[in-house]
Amino acid sequence: MKYGNQKGEIGDVVFASKKEGKRFLELKLLERGGKIYNLECQKEFLLVPNRYYGKELVRALKYFADFYYFDVDRNEWIAEDTKGYQPAEYKIKKKIFLDKYVRNGDLTFFENGEKQIYYKKN
Repeated sequence: MKYGNQKGEIGDVVFASKKEGKRFLELKLLERGGKIYNLECQKEFLLVPNRYYGKELVRALKYFADFYYFDVDRNEWIAEDTKGYQPAEYKIKKKIFLDKYVRNGDLTFFENGEKQIYYKKN
């Protein structure tokens, strides 16, 4: 159990928490109803690519959104996270993610079901 979360299991899919599993079921209903499409779990976003500093390889830094989908009513791509406890590493990665992907209007970010407005879209 990471950070005291109890794993949530739905069919063959295991989620980091019961809260995340519950949100997955809600999103699947929206997908069946045609409100969203292309639902993906654990969508990977590259924050910083692999780099060499001298001869030393520094591995890429990645952010994984719990869910990623297209919202038909909003006409926009959504990256969504379902978090309880937010460790320092998550907060740092989230800031880089928001700057790289949300600020420029590529997508909208939701955290725990609420839209997080950090930047105005152009």
